[in-house]
Amino acid sequence: MLTVNLIDTVNANWWTNNIVNGQHYVPYGASDERGGKATYLDSEPPRPTTNEQSQYQSDMRNLPPGTGTGFTVDISPATIRNYYTAKSSYYIQIGDGKGLYFLDGADPLGIRTQLPLFNPGKSFFRVRVQPKTRGITGAVATYSIQFAIYISQLGNSSLTLGDSGGTGQSYRGLIPSTNLSFLGG
Repeated sequence: MLTVNLIDTVNANWWTNNIVNGQHYVPYGASDERGGKATYLDSEPPRPTTNEQSQYQSDMRNLPPGTGTGFTVDISPATIRNYYTAKSSYYIQIGDGKGLYFLDGADPLGIRTQLPLFNPGKSFFRVRVQPKTRGITGAVATYSIQFAIYISQLGNSSLTLGDSGGTGQSYRGLIPSTNLSFLGG
């Protein structure tokens, strides 16, 4: 099984291999778990810490690729399946009309044979700086470093938990079957 150490990949892209003004760049939006951020912030030339907007712009410019779009790290479908099954989650519902999939391992609902294995043709992490704007001015109020899993090339499942139609109501069962009373509601 291929495993991905996302933290090491992020550190390589945004720290080890990211030299700005002769030193490793430390994002304003990053925590200081490994140390060094305070030293970096106090080093010469001094970094401006005026406001969130300037901090966001600094991270956007200095975190590769320098556009704010971030970077991607390929991951295998098995890595995703193992992540969720390690948390005792054996099924996953994918939106956009895809449906319900089996992840592997235990089958507490006894529906494994009715579900396709979650096995997208392409899957990757996206790591980026994401702004949170305020009001109609669009000024950056705050921002964070975001991680997300993206998948593509996944066939549709014949079963789904249904669609709440944007009502905020609980799903009412597996379609076409209605025997998933554990969902409540």
